[in-house]
Amino acid sequence: MLLPPLAIIQPAEAPAFEHALVSSEGLDDGRFDDAVRLRLPDVELKRTWNLEAEADTLGRFVFVHVSQTGDTLQVELITEEGSAYVRTVPVEDEPERIAASFVVSLLTSIELEEVRADRDDVAAPATPTEDDVQEAVQEARGEPEPEPEPEPEPEPEPEPEPEPEPEPEPEPEDPDPEPEPARWGLDVTPAFGVLFGLVPVDFESRLGGGGGELTLHGRSPRNLLVGGAVRAYGRTNGRHELVRIRVGASVGYVWTFRRAELAAGGMLGITNWSVRREGDAFSAVDIGTQTTLVNLGAWASGGPTFALERKRLRTIRLGARVELGGAFVLQDGARAVAVFDANGNDLFRIGGLELTTGIDVTFSFTLDAP
Repeated sequence: MLLPPLAIIQPAEAPAFEHALVSSEGLDDGRFDDAVRLRLPDVELKRTWNLEAEADTLGRFVFVHVSQTGDTLQVELITEEGSAYVRTVPVEDEPERIAASFVVSLLTSIELEEVRADRDDVAAPATPTEDDVQEAVQEARGEPEPEPEPEPEPEPEPEPEPEPEPEPEPEPEDPDPEPEPARWGLDVTPAFGVLFGLVPVDFESRLGGGGGELTLHGRSPRNLLVGGAVRAYGRTNGRHELVRIRVGASVGYVWTFRRAELAAGGMLGITNWSVRREGDAFSAVDIGTQTTLVNLGAWASGGPTFALERKRLRTIRLGARVELGGAFVLQDGARAVAVFDANGNDLFRIGGLELTTGIDVTFSFTLDAP
């Protein structure tokens, strides 16, 4: 007699974690979070939460607590289901990177059900306050809460004594030391682009030249930018060569997103230009104008960012860049410069309303606190 085939039921896989509630002690929070995001790009890290208000929106979550004491890392993980995992890891250098790698490895083993919980029915902290976090960590480690000391029995009231002379008031203690100032950063941005003249439109060619630019910006803890830039652009027309060198000051602001940044700001500078004909300088006196222009414009740059595990180099941003501004000589009013050859043919138009487009790469460094 033939038997019907048996249905094979596969065990359901545990859903992946969607959020990680992170608390750390003795580590650089920013470096640790960047290292975890690099390894778990699909898990959103949260350092502020309220489980009572956000329980329905977090999905499956895990509480991660990492602390460093000397050469040892203490790691506690508490899942949404109440399973607690406690581990100790030795560490020497780069504790943030080692902690992130170990946490990611342990989370993977938990999702694959390759490790057994140390304790069950352990609640994650409702908020990131120190009391809630320490209570959850002690419960995960299995440490009993300290019992309150018994109140001493009341002693018999002593006989009244003469009132002592009042003691002098103690001198006020030194105020608490000021907190360590937040760290500044340094953004180094090489860029390459092409310049187009928009106004005036009396020249046949709108191309103003192309070249490179180097910008140095100090970045404040609030993402404000202040610095300067040097740009060298050039163009050829037949036997004539145009070179434009610009030096300027720049300010701006950076909007940060999960894996991208957008920076924008303004620029004020001066440009010095020169024309050569077969290697010989073409004097500006020949056309009765100046060789120095005043520049004023606005710029924007944005693109994806890539986090790096380096001591100083924090991120790299690859971006598209655009600048709109004016350049003019202060001679008989603000005006552009037109350069013609000996036969009166158009050679170059310098200044006016100009548009620059191109690409740039921004290297963001972290400066040591003083």
